[in-house]
Amino acid sequence: MKFNIYLKNLFNIFFEQSLMYHSSAIAFSAIFSIFPSLFFLSSLFGLLAVPLEFYDLFMNFLSSIMPDALYQIIKSNHGTILPSSSITALVLSFALSLYAGVGVFRSLIFTVNNINGIIETRSFIRQNAIAFLLFFVFTSVIELFLFLRVILYFKLLNLLNFPASFIPIAYVIEASFYLVIFIKHGNH
Repeated sequence: MKFNIYLKNLFNIFFEQSLMYHSSAIAFSAIFSIFPSLFFLSSLFGLLAVPLEFYDLFMNFLSSIMPDALYQIIKSNHGTILPSSSITALVLSFALSLYAGVGVFRSLIFTVNNINGIIETRSFIRQNAIAFLLFFVFTSVIELFLFLRVILYFKLLNLLNFPASFIPIAYVIEASFYLVIFIKHGNH
């Protein structure tokens, strides 16, 4: 009987506070921010890949994990795949990426305030500064986590003498580990 009351209260809160509307607004902002970020990364790669000889390292890495036929297609079209090295494209894509990323956190702040019945009294500049700070902290933590994770996988694979193509299997092992932890803690 308590479970029915809990579900009824949850259902009422969900629809009274328009949580579906707010969550879809945040999801839209987050998905919208992906494309300028990819444009920025592509522009950065085009600017740095050739001078740092990163392109050759990247292609060698791809050859170790891709089927040979797919690798040959990419290798034969490298002129169209490698983005241009335009500073203007880099700056424009960075500005768009920053604007879209901060927009996700502005949307999140608005949603949390709206759900809790808080009327925003901070200035526009202060709201954006807080959203920028949240964006910066969030992306820094994510980038650090991903960087350390990739380094750890490569070090671990080199230590165990596994090829780089083993990385997808390592992700499956890691996902299985998290699944076991989730199931174990879910039963308590």
